[in-house]
Amino acid sequence: MMFSKLFSASKAPVEGEETAQLDIETINEQYMLDAVSTALENALTSKSQATKNTYGPKQKEYQAWCALRQFKDGSLVTEKKFITFLQTQVAGRSLRRLTKKHKATGSLTTPVLKMKTVGLYAAAIVSLWAAQHARGETTGTHPKTMVFCGLMQTLHQKAHAKKIRDFEDRGINTLLDGYNEQQMMALAALFWENGLTTKVGISMRTYADFLLRHYGLLRGSETRQAFLSEMMAMKLEREGSTECWAMILGFSASKLSSSSGDGTSAMSRSPTLPHM
Repeated sequence: MMFSKLFSASKAPVEGEETAQLDIETINEQYMLDAVSTALENALTSKSQATKNTYGPKQKEYQAWCALRQFKDGSLVTEKKFITFLQTQVAGRSLRRLTKKHKATGSLTTPVLKMKTVGLYAAAIVSLWAAQHARGETTGTHPKTMVFCGLMQTLHQKAHAKKIRDFEDRGINTLLDGYNEQQMMALAALFWENGLTTKVGISMRTYADFLLRHYGLLRGSETRQAFLSEMMAMKLEREGSTECWAMILGFSASKLSSSSGDGTSAMSRSPTLPHM
C-alpha cells in the first residue's frame, strides 16, 4: 500500500503540463535571445568609425573568400577557415597599392603586408566570430587557439629575419621615429605664429591636441572626446629642488577604457616648450 502511494505521487506530469513547461522555456529562450541581440547591436553601434572602417573591408574580403570556396556553413568563422584564410590569403601577400613612400624610394622589390596588418585581419575576423557567436549562429570554440599562436609566431620570426636580410632601419615606428626637441620647438612656434594671424582659438586647440597626443601617448579619438573638467594637476613629492607637477587626464569612453571602466593618462610639462 505504501509503495503504491509513493509511485502515484512521483508519476510523470500530464501532457498539458509538459506542453506548458515547453512553452515557458521557449518564451524564456526567445526573451534572452532578444536581450543578447539588443546588447550586440548596441556594442556594434558604439564601435568607433575608425574601427568600422578598418574591420569592415577585411570582413567582406573573408566573406567573399568563403563564398568563392563554397563552404557549406557559408561565412561562419571556424578555426580551420580562420587559419587557412590568414595563411593563404593574407600572410605574405603583396600590397595591392604601393604607398607614396615606396614609390619615392624606387625599390625594385614588391612590398608585402606587415605583421600589423595581418594582426588587423585576425582581429577583424575574430570580431565577426564574436558577433556570430552572440547571435547563436555558431557554437564553435574561439578561433584564436594554439595553432593561431604558432602561426603568428612563425610569421613574426620570418618578418624579423627579412628585416635583417634587407638591412631595414630598426628605428622605424619606435621611439626614435618620433619628434625630436628641435622639431617640437618649431611646431610650437608655428602654432603661435598661426594664432597671431588667424583665429587664435583654432590654433591653440590644435596645439593642445598635439601636445596631449604626444606626451600622453593618446589617439585622436581620445583627445577629441576629452573634457577640460576631466583634467587635473597633481604635485609629485621628492622630485628635486623645484616643484614637479603632473597633469592627469581621465577617460570614460575610449580605447584605454573600452572594457575596464575609466582610464587615465598622465604627463608632465616639458621645460623647453613654450607655455600654452
